[in-house]
Amino acid sequence: MQERIKNNSGVSLTFTDDSITWESGISRLRFPYGSIKQVRIGFLGFEITPCEGNTLTFAFNKQYKPLMQKMLAFTQNAMRSAPPAKPINLTAEKDAEKKAVADAIEKQRREIVSKNEHRMRCNVCGHIFCYTDADVRESQSHQNWAKAHAAASLFGTRLDAYGQQSRMDSELSKVVDFSRCPACRSNNITEIKEGETTQQPQSAPAPASSAVEEIKKYKELLDMGIITQEEFDTKKKQLLGL
Repeated sequence: MQERIKNNSGVSLTFTDDSITWESGISRLRFPYGSIKQVRIGFLGFEITPCEGNTLTFAFNKQYKPLMQKMLAFTQNAMRSAPPAKPINLTAEKDAEKKAVADAIEKQRREIVSKNEHRMRCNVCGHIFCYTDADVRESQSHQNWAKAHAAASLFGTRLDAYGQQSRMDSELSKVVDFSRCPACRSNNITEIKEGETTQQPQSAPAPASSAVEEIKKYKELLDMGIITQEEFDTKKKQLLGL
């Protein structure tokens, strides 16, 4: 047996062979017949008093009174033979189910992002950085908007051209060149394959003459502020085999 009754307030009662389910916009509770202390039709409506908790009142229209009296008799009869039980908060179960679904979606999203993630190592300064395909698309979008604002600045008033130029500069500031190392701007970068260590590999000592030339190049980068003193010292030791 299943009988569902809904009132004008949006609250519904569903009677089944083993329980009554109370459902409103904010809560959903199931009362096995063994968890109900008393049911009756009062002045305000159909009243359910659980063994634990407060009385719930279901207001109903007059045309439902014969049906509610029938449900009252059915419930009272079911209560006599029902084993002891406790009310079940279906709202909490539903929230837990929603959280589980959200967690599964987030896990799937992370797996997709992980698969599209690129880990890069700069062969010049040793800096390691990461980006995803989504980052590339976002950067491309900023670049396209910058071009659009640049084209729009050629038309309209001088004030409008200034505004379009400002928007173009804003979009260009968000464009990232992933083909270069963000630390030293070198394009001598290599993708780190899955399972490969991110630790900078130890390089064999370079011949004395070439090592000196390389150190001079890094010293120039240091003087220009492109690399730090620590990065310069590290590379110097590698080149000298120290």
